[in-house]
Amino acid sequence: MGVDMRSLVTSTIDRLKRKTMGSEDWYDLGLKHGGDVEGQHYSAKECYQKALESEKPLPRAWCYLGFQGGGDVNGWHYSEKECYQKALECDQSRSWNTARAWRSLGFRGGGDVGGANYSAKACYQMALESDNRYADAWHHLASEGGGEVGGKKYSEKSCYQMALTCDLNKRTLNKYAPAWCHLGLAGGADVGFRKYSAKDCYQMALQCDKKYAQAWDGLGNTGGGSLGAETYSQEECFQMAQLDAHDLHEEDSELAQEAWETEDGVQWPSGRSSIAAESTAMVTRESNSHWRRCVAL
Repeated sequence: MGVDMRSLVTSTIDRLKRKTMGSEDWYDLGLKHGGDVEGQHYSAKECYQKALESEKPLPRAWCYLGFQGGGDVNGWHYSEKECYQKALECDQSRSWNTARAWRSLGFRGGGDVGGANYSAKACYQMALESDNRYADAWHHLASEGGGEVGGKKYSEKSCYQMALTCDLNKRTLNKYAPAWCHLGLAGGADVGFRKYSAKDCYQMALQCDKKYAQAWDGLGNTGGGSLGAETYSQEECFQMAQLDAHDLHEEDSELAQEAWETEDGVQWPSGRSSIAAESTAMVTRESNSHWRRCVAL
């Protein structure tokens, strides 16, 4: 019985055109913010859900579904936090993805993984055990007062130094304003291969966020300084601190809740880029609470 080669070729071409989407394909499409498959549009969130409902589920898709706020998988709904927990239960390796899952779980207050409970601080430490160059995890561990990584204890100051050193090329990102401010309050510190005085640290904080009241206050306490081509006296710095302490909290806290994480950090829905929009809320909380203490004095 002969083989109809024309039919075989046609069948092969049709099969290739109808290529079945596997978990990796759905995951990759999700990283591209979704797209059309066979005439139907799928959002990034739907792509990650498909990656987890495929014949061979992709564990790292759990983390990205978490970044989308959670979703439904095989008829069950998973919250954002539950997605990070699933990501860590399904993948116990020390990798880039597990580090992000631990950091994200920590920011949500911690939780149970594999029958053990992890505090926020413990999550940040676990993130750094997976990736000790993860600047954002160092930043958050500093906000917990420091901790132990790789058998070595790091103070709050050391954690801020590590965060800035690990992300040296992006040290002027908005989220690093509190890190520089804390180093300024500590009298300065070495970051990378350079020594920064207290004044230098406050000026770096203002390069990160020109409206960071605590940095203006600190710069005023060093006698004033420069920001770009502008020079500010001590009195002008205190005036800037008072001016900027009043109108940031509500605006930035709302923006912070809209952030979602992507392969290369955190991207704002409006197109603004940062590494951690959540950190913006932390920046403004610290700034406002510090200013209230100054006013009280």
